[in-house]
Amino acid sequence: MRPYYKNPVIPLLIFLLFALTYTSTQAQSEERSITWTSIPDAPVPFGKAAGGVIDDYLYVFGGQPHTRLALAYSFTDGVWMQSTPSDNALMEAAYCVADGAIYRFSGIRGNNVAEKFVPDSSGGAWTTFALPPFEFRRPGSSCCWDTGNFIYANNSDKSNNPDGYFARYNITDNTWEMLSPPPHPRRYAGMASVNDLIYLIGGIGSNQRDPRICQVYDPADGSWGLIAPHPDPLNYTNSTVISDGANIWTVGHGGGYGIFPASAHVHYYDPANDTWNQETDLPVVRGLSLVGFHPTASTIIQAGGNVGNGNRFVSDGRITGVAPAGVLIGNVVDNWYSNPVFEVEVSVFDQNNNLMGVDTTDEYGFYAFALNPGTYSALYTRFSYLDSTITDIVINSNDTTEVNVILTFQHQCDYVVGDVNGSWSYNGLDITYAACFFKGAPAPINCLCECTPGDWWYVCCDVNGDCECNGLDIVYAVWYFKGGPPPTPCPDCPPINPVSIDSKEKPKKKSTASSSDRDSGSRSPRKYAPK
Repeated sequence: MRPYYKNPVIPLLIFLLFALTYTSTQAQSEERSITWTSIPDAPVPFGKAAGGVIDDYLYVFGGQPHTRLALAYSFTDGVWMQSTPSDNALMEAAYCVADGAIYRFSGIRGNNVAEKFVPDSSGGAWTTFALPPFEFRRPGSSCCWDTGNFIYANNSDKSNNPDGYFARYNITDNTWEMLSPPPHPRRYAGMASVNDLIYLIGGIGSNQRDPRICQVYDPADGSWGLIAPHPDPLNYTNSTVISDGANIWTVGHGGGYGIFPASAHVHYYDPANDTWNQETDLPVVRGLSLVGFHPTASTIIQAGGNVGNGNRFVSDGRITGVAPAGVLIGNVVDNWYSNPVFEVEVSVFDQNNNLMGVDTTDEYGFYAFALNPGTYSALYTRFSYLDSTITDIVINSNDTTEVNVILTFQHQCDYVVGDVNGSWSYNGLDITYAACFFKGAPAPINCLCECTPGDWWYVCCDVNGDCECNGLDIVYAVWYFKGGPPPTPCPDCPPINPVSIDSKEKPKKKSTASSSDRDSGSRSPRKYAPK
């Protein structure tokens, strides 16, 4: 058993997780005693996460909406704890447990990420390994370990008649090798290894092909074959297929949104008889959940997932339970409209400045931590906003501390007023370029900017200072070149490095800009594009 950060998580959100206990050596379903048991809630909802069981813990990393989530559940103690977060914020990554480590690669925000997590007495450490071939550096990849020296990976493209891709990673040599692809290409397919064979279960492929198809690969001769079709139509199975060493399980399946329904059905495949057998359904239907197998306890665990919506995982309810630890929660809003600010990285430190955990605010600006009683500080960071640090946050046992934060928006617009053609100067050519733009030509160059939270527009096009980009600016520009007033930027969004309009050289950029560089007026710049 490898312990790590000893701060048990309390039931913070309505978040259902279940464990299935059975004797894996029994072969027939009627001989099994199947019982689903509720376990403690996790502190935050998650889906599309990576993870798996190592020793006595289920690890959960990344996913949506908390892309740097790092949790672990102790089967022995029945509590959730913080684990070691990665520097990479990923979701929909391919992942598997191999020889005491969790391997994770690619996915959304992870085109060039290949890393593994190894637990240790201090929590665990992340290291990198060789990037997979280009075909696997995208969402839809999945992988499994052959219990030896190889990790096998699968993916396909999104066309109506997709091309499939199959490869394996040599753990010892840290190299990848492309292999013969499956005859029925699939992405987001479940993968498992039993008796030196690699199984590809379900996934998303051509609309013209049976969604119940399941395939098998024999590494000995590189051949593919079909096994008995699954009883259910399948779509997302990449996180819900596991092996107990003798059988292959589908523990629920599906995306749970749109045209990809989720299912609570539980089946196992018996390779000796080439049959699928149905077991006790999950108590709830969850899409994109995380499933793991604990061999010592002969236990299957299902965690997380969504309910009916691809962006709402488990529940939007937020309630506080009772547990020995305390909880830090809060919302982050902007200083302009008090709107929620999503994807704010929240880092919590103890009194010795040790990092205790990292969370990322969701679409509601919400974040959450479970912490041992004590005093902490929190750092809030996001591009286009000034960093904010809150100190002396006191966490009490069995209590919830709420810290709401207002982040000050700071635009990053570096441009020359009127420079529509990207020459870092302002002259008659910009009038010609602007006129073409309003007739459908390419957009202004290097001047699309977020001036106020959520408002992106072509700032360089506005020369009359009305915070709009339209034909009036051309009239104003012609007037200027005939002796009229000089170009005037939007007061809400002046250049962070103002230069003379006669400058022919690109201005030198500064690393930061002070808050005084921006007018704090309430007017909001608006997007304008040619009709």
